[in-house]
Amino acid sequence: MPEWIKDNKNNIAEADILNDAKILNGEYKYIAFFTNKISGGNFIGGAFAPEITDTAHLLELRVFNCEREFKAVRTQIGKSFKWRIADEINVDKELYVSETQLLDIDTKKMEDKNLDGTFIATGGGEYVIPAEPDCDSVELINYIKYDDYGNIQFVDFRIKRFFKEV
Repeated sequence: MPEWIKDNKNNIAEADILNDAKILNGEYKYIAFFTNKISGGNFIGGAFAPEITDTAHLLELRVFNCEREFKAVRTQIGKSFKWRIADEINVDKELYVSETQLLDIDTKKMEDKNLDGTFIATGGGEYVIPAEPDCDSVELINYIKYDDYGNIQFVDFRIKRFFKEV
């Protein structure tokens, strides 16, 4: 198991995946990817707010803060989930790199609406992420593996935070 993976589990039933996230203690944000939408919110004390009710269409769930991330994923609806917890504690600094990406936000359209966690993309689509309305960036931690020739491969990533950079 790679150094950044602190715990993992396979073959988790759809009905159990939200309970498995309760392995985390503290305050976290979450982002959930469904077959038809993206949503996000807070995960505090083992509770999702807003609550996740449509696990039948859930494909990926990331519960994160600046220190660690719980990621549950499945390849298609009807299949079981697998999850892992990742962080950089006691991980060689050559095995991860921080990256900042700008969010796709149409600031002009955002000014015209009072949206609670909903962002409007430049193409007009709307998405909900666990970020303050003035956020414009996401920080990711990319995990690295080196092959026998010293070439780098990015093999995993986690969300660290949403923030305002620009």
